[in-house]
Amino acid sequence: MTTTMTDLASGKTCLFNEALPGRDAYEEALSQGFTGTRAEWVASLRGLEFDPENAAWENDRAYPPRAAVIHANSFWFADAANQGAEPGVEAVWVKLVHGEDAAALTQALTQMGTLRDEAALIASAAEDQDLGGGTYSANHHRLKAETARDEAALIAGAAEDQDLGDGTYSANHHRLKAETARDEAALIAGAAEDQDLGGGTYSANHHRLKAEGARDEAALSVAAVPTVVSSSATLAAVLGQVAREQPALRQSMEDAIAILNAATEGFEASFDTIISAAFFALRVASQTSGQVNGGRVAMTGGTLDDPALRIGTAGIYSSAADTLSIAIAGSEVARFTPSGLTIFGTITEAP
Repeated sequence: MTTTMTDLASGKTCLFNEALPGRDAYEEALSQGFTGTRAEWVASLRGLEFDPENAAWENDRAYPPRAAVIHANSFWFADAANQGAEPGVEAVWVKLVHGEDAAALTQALTQMGTLRDEAALIASAAEDQDLGGGTYSANHHRLKAETARDEAALIAGAAEDQDLGDGTYSANHHRLKAETARDEAALIAGAAEDQDLGGGTYSANHHRLKAEGARDEAALSVAAVPTVVSSSATLAAVLGQVAREQPALRQSMEDAIAILNAATEGFEASFDTIISAAFFALRVASQTSGQVNGGRVAMTGGTLDDPALRIGTAGIYSSAADTLSIAIAGSEVARFTPSGLTIFGTITEAP
């Protein structure tokens, strides 16, 4: 961008692309007649130091630079520090205004001083110092804000179970409590079956599994009801048949006992009588099982002293594997094996 500048002193116009550096304020002050260093010039920029309580000039008072006083109906300010130099007599004092203007300026400066003091009070008065009408200083509000900030930080981050007063707890406390409750709820919901959580408390998952187990058992029981009912009916029918056949079975057993007892008298019975007695007893047992178990008899092997089937003093038992023995009066009299029949004692033919 091209800039045009005209030198007012020479009337010459210059064209340039960048602004030429100009004089700063201090250099301008020097061109206007200021004498002194840059620091002195900066110090000269300070406002007048006017004390309304001591506005009149006093001969024995020491005045700093820029001090302002009232003397001889005029308003003066000190161009340099002095003591005893009377305004209007010594050049160190510079007159600003005279007469009514001096009085007006004094009043204005007095009001400015009052406002300045009020502003300083409003800015820096102590905390809780009422400046009137419920007004408090900026310093008061700053301290209150800092206190509120610290309280907010405490309320936000105080430790778990730390009572902040009147039952108040921090956000961090409530966050930790919520996390604990969440973890406990997760445990109560999903802990394994039969896992005691304390005090006999179990999880929802435990109760669900127990309920499913009970449901499955109930379903199994319901499915078994027809079988149980059928078995009960069959058992009732068998018991009824046994009750009806009981007189005939009793008579058959008594006949078998009589035959066997006859066979035991001195072993004088014939071989045919013994065999007949044995097979008769088996037929009785078969007849009995036929009424109760469809023709099947299942017994323990028994022994000589405690035969599997006892009829009076006669007994039938298994003395060894694949062996059926018959005992009478505590003695084995016959033994059946896959290879044949063995008779113990004397065989007497019937006359």
